[in-house]
Amino acid sequence: FQAEDGIRDVERSRGLGDVYKRQEKIMRFVPRSVGEMLAFFIYYFDLINLETVITRLHRMNEDMPLKTLLYDTGRFGLFSLSDLTEINNFIMLEELLKKSFFSDPFNLALGFYKENEILADFLASLEFAFLDQWRQIIGRVNRLKTKDIPSTFEVFLLTKSVMSALRLKFARKRKEYDVQRFIGVPLQPFSLKTLRAAMEIDEPGKVFHNLTQTIFPKSLAKKLEGREIDIKLMEIRLKELILETARKHQLKSGFSAEYLISFQFIKMVEADNIITLLECKNNHMDIEEAKNYLVGVT
Repeated sequence: FQAEDGIRDVERSRGLGDVYKRQEKIMRFVPRSVGEMLAFFIYYFDLINLETVITRLHRMNEDMPLKTLLYDTGRFGLFSLSDLTEINNFIMLEELLKKSFFSDPFNLALGFYKENEILADFLASLEFAFLDQWRQIIGRVNRLKTKDIPSTFEVFLLTKSVMSALRLKFARKRKEYDVQRFIGVPLQPFSLKTLRAAMEIDEPGKVFHNLTQTIFPKSLAKKLEGREIDIKLMEIRLKELILETARKHQLKSGFSAEYLISFQFIKMVEADNIITLLECKNNHMDIEEAKNYLVGVT
């Protein structure tokens, strides 16, 4: 997720979207409970559409037709392209969201936005509401419990919370209590006091170390020991952890809900690597140097 910086990289997001467009084919053949979990891979692009519309309303930018920036999430999506392209104010958007799980968090975030007009906070609130809904769905299905390996989704949720904290604190210069307010939702098992203490230091490497050693299971926290200086390298290490966990489940889970979730995350990382490689080539970067920015490639 990139909304913590208030900037969505449209081209990168659309590249990943081509992978998930194939999700509909999978959803036709899985049990309803599993399909409900997998639907959130499509809802993620509904979220991107929602953020695109909000960003357009914030900036009043009409250089490009809105339709060219949006995904068609098909019959499994939450919002149709025709409905989204007609939105020209927040009242219309509020009406569209009424029957979705975005309604309450949107109204709450909109109230804060009217006071401070901080776009990044607005978008971050919606992203964490999305993550929380996805976690609740998985919790109800209870299909991702494993004895020796954390679920891929659990690792994904923890890594995104760490990266969100780093971006909000160091890129957006938010205070500790503001950061905790956003990441506290997906990290409910941890006390707010614990989270705030982990983020009090003004050095990214130490915050990364404190958070990962606090919220990750010990077996995973050991793999994240050390204090990286570059936030980009921290993000790569976290993505590598997601990829490693997903690959383990591919070998051990058989054809199950965990297998399908892990498969999606592996494809997400592969697509992201291809986009990164093309960007490196466009910037005339040497292939050996480019490898430093790829996940799971040596």
